Amino acid sequence: MGLDFQIVVSAENSPYIAWQTQLFCFSTLTRLGKHPTVVVHRSAAPLLPEFEIVRSWGCPVVEAPQFRNHPKGEYPPRNELGSLLTIACLPEFKQGHVLFCEPDMLFVKRPKYADELSAEHYAYLDYTQERVYDAARKLGVEDRVQELNETSLIGVPYLIRTCDLPRIACRWIEVLDSFDELQWIDIMYAFGLALAIEGLTARTTHLMAHNCDPLKRLDRSIVHYCYGDWRWDKRAFRDGRSPLISSPIPSRKGLSGTVLGEILNQIQEARAYSRFPGVFSRIWRLAAETSN
Repeated sequence: MGLDFQIVVSAENSPYIAWQTQLFCFSTLTRLGKHPTVVVHRSAAPLLPEFEIVRSWGCPVVEAPQFRNHPKGEYPPRNELGSLLTIACLPEFKQGHVLFCEPDMLFVKRPKYADELSAEHYAYLDYTQERVYDAARKLGVEDRVQELNETSLIGVPYLIRTCDLPRIACRWIEVLDSFDELQWIDIMYAFGLALAIEGLTARTTHLMAHNCDPLKRLDRSIVHYCYGDWRWDKRAFRDGRSPLISSPIPSRKGLSGTVLGEILNQIQEARAYSRFPGVFSRIWRLAAETSN
């Protein structure tokens, strides 16, 4: 069966992130039989309907303040670290493991983890880049850069023991805030540097497929749709539309068993749920029974 874990997803109270979070929760419920905890970072605006929907499905929704403000300016990925700091204070996260995810992920089947700190492999990382090396030097771990390039090309999802959440989250945000120059993926470099400072190592996993090649055969447990092309791209819905409501779904002809086919299938299923909730309630129960 593999290691058991709680699932947490970090989200923002924006239409673009809200539909992704709703789809993530649907995927987690139907494929794993688990109710993920949603940490949604909001400001003065009312909570969007998608978060009320997933709450009605039984998914805990934890409202948290914004953590976007980095010493060098606004940096949205910093909210992820705010999510970790938030759940570290909750009594339900005092034992076991947390699988920490981003909203643009889908589950295909239950991922199998060992009982140790783990993170997914990202081949394009390079700690020798000047801004990353400068941060490492500032933190006194510049001598570890080459080692990190061999052992820590890692990112979401992260499997973390709950007892390590405060330690990792506090160090991670401290490292991130030491960067003098920021790019979107620097939150991943900050994680590797934080582990080096704390004397921790993470197992590198290969459990996730990306849609950089949407027609690739799907043989992984998780899909991360962080890319896109003319067939389908999450960025086409930045204008507030939701693919879970009314936007045309591309033809799935010839896509069976591919990464893109799985994405489109789950979108179609999530749409159907709004019309046939009873059917999917039974699917969730069966998924929960199978995972146990």
